Amino acid sequence: PEDAAVLQVTLAAAVASSQGSALRSLALPVNLSRAFDDSQARAVLTRLAATITQLPRLEKLNGSRAANAASLASAVSSSGVLDLSGCFLGPVAAEALLGARGSPSGLWGLSLRALNLTGCQIGPQGAAHIAAAIQGEGTSLDSLQTACLADNRLGPAGAAALCAALTQQQQQGSSSA
Repeated sequence: PEDAAVLQVTLAAAVASSQGSALRSLALPVNLSRAFDDSQARAVLTRLAATITQLPRLEKLNGSRAANAASLASAVSSSGVLDLSGCFLGPVAAEALLGARGSPSGLWGLSLRALNLTGCQIGPQGAAHIAAAIQGEGTSLDSLQTACLADNRLGPAGAAALCAALTQQQQQGSSSA
């Protein structure tokens, strides 16, 4: 968690001084230690993800070309499908791609019918971010019909978060029909 905090502060300073505009590629670890299981460490990761979305020229995040809102928009097909399979994003990069609720960054500005994150190693933390996006009203994932999250080691906590979000989405859909 301390390394993530140092990276977040360093990137925030670079963004503030416009030095962040030179950064074009960023690689983050895809596996998080158990030290990230507490709420304080998760808050550090959330701040890090938000800072990453402020890097104006970032073209690659953990190898994925969908590192910012413009590249995400171009990656979404005309039928609302986003396929990032095999990108080894990890949970922090997944949160950065999902973007902060209400911000124009990340997936929040897009409308998706299908999402493929097979093999992105998002883990339970990434599943929690996806669940939050599914539950958010007016988000890119509130109309999601298909998602492939195979080979992500979601674990019981991640699966439970997704099940709860999908159940809520289904209940809201049937009550508004």
